[in-house]
Amino acid sequence: MLANKMFLVTELFHVYGPSLIATAIGSATVIWQTNKGNDGVKAEIEGNLSRVEKNLESKIEDLRAEVQDLGAEVQDLGAEVQACQSMILQTAHHTMKALDGNKKPMREWLHKLERCKQSGGEDCGSIPKA
Repeated sequence: MLANKMFLVTELFHVYGPSLIATAIGSATVIWQTNKGNDGVKAEIEGNLSRVEKNLESKIEDLRAEVQDLGAEVQDLGAEVQACQSMILQTAHHTMKALDGNKKPMREWLHKLERCKQSGGEDCGSIPKA
């Protein structure tokens, strides 16, 4: 019985062997080529991702710098707004005193403002700079 099985295997190998070997070599070649081709595609994708990542990092740094600049501008504007508010409140206070009949503080305040204006901001003393 063993001889019959061996004969059958030998006969099948002679008949189908070349086809099986050709199929195995062909399949191995296709698999190898697919893996080789995927490596190239993978490398290209990694290169593209690297360039995109560098580009995004550059843009993020630019945006951070812009945000810092805007923060500084907002702080400067806040100081100007506070100075204007202070002048408005002081003017309103002096106006109320002038309405009550005491015009001297209003005159002094206006004189200080005029002197500050003429000096270009150099001689402002207690007047907040806007």
